[in-house]
Amino acid sequence: MRRTLKSLFALLLVSISFTQNSFAKTVTAINSGTWTSGSTWSATLASGDLLEIPNGITVQVTSNMDLKSYTFTIDVAGVLDFVGGGAKLNLGALSQINVTATGEIFGNSNASQVIAIGSNNVYNSKNLNVITGPSYATSATPGFLAQPVTLPVKFESFSVAVQGSSVSVQWSADENASTNFYTVERSTDASNWNTVETVNATHHSNEASDYSYTDNTIQATVVYYRIRQTDISGSVTYSQTKEITESTVSKINVYSNGGKIFLQFATPLTARVSVRIVSLSGQVLMQQDIAHANGLCTINASNLSTGNYIVSLSDGSSFMQSVKLFL
Repeated sequence: MRRTLKSLFALLLVSISFTQNSFAKTVTAINSGTWTSGSTWSATLASGDLLEIPNGITVQVTSNMDLKSYTFTIDVAGVLDFVGGGAKLNLGALSQINVTATGEIFGNSNASQVIAIGSNNVYNSKNLNVITGPSYATSATPGFLAQPVTLPVKFESFSVAVQGSSVSVQWSADENASTNFYTVERSTDASNWNTVETVNATHHSNEASDYSYTDNTIQATVVYYRIRQTDISGSVTYSQTKEITESTVSKINVYSNGGKIFLQFATPLTARVSVRIVSLSGQVLMQQDIAHANGLCTINASNLSTGNYIVSLSDGSSFMQSVKLFL
């Protein structure tokens, strides 16, 4: 009976810390502590997540963690510490562990302290007490291998802009041959990140590669975006973080009357707004900047012929809105 209760308690601890779903996110160790402690991680762990152990943080594995049905990518920049006999980390076959230059996996020379990815034991504390980086391990590697030294990807540009009820995410990057793919990540608190799209690298060797993604599922009033680049060894590079707020997304009512274009701003905008009148063939016919967009603004377009035009509004960074209008 005592053994049964102990087993049920262990299962309860695991169920508190792990769930399974298909919506991948980035979860960060925000406090030093045991793997199963709810205060260690920034969110509940789920299969498919990227787990980050930052420099200065120690996560302890103190029991047999049977996570073979979970797929994790674990980036260790701090310490992954195995404590006591039987401290094991059993991961799904598609998992990967990356140890950065500041990271360390540590045990105390105990043969029962093991990391297994699928059926492959990549770490045994008795054979090799300490793993340092940069190194990585998968279900196909004979233990931890040194990561090839490559230059990190340089993000040339990264922008987010509102387009009606959607958000356009665009970035440009100088790549190298080891660049594998990009992940568009979204957050409502700039701490817990969810994957919304994965884009394969195009590897333009002589010029920066341009990418874009349109997010049509915005619901929160404040949304953050970032781009995570992953190379073939599993190492990652992050772009800066961009923010879209409710005031940014506020719609602008655009209408015409008597050769004039009227712009009704629901909320004041502090940034300078550029207004362009564009023909249906794409030719810019007029452009006017509004320094303090607030309330009703008027643009005189009486010099244009009667017909259909595109009115495009943008502050150059956080929003863009286009409306087809008859003058």
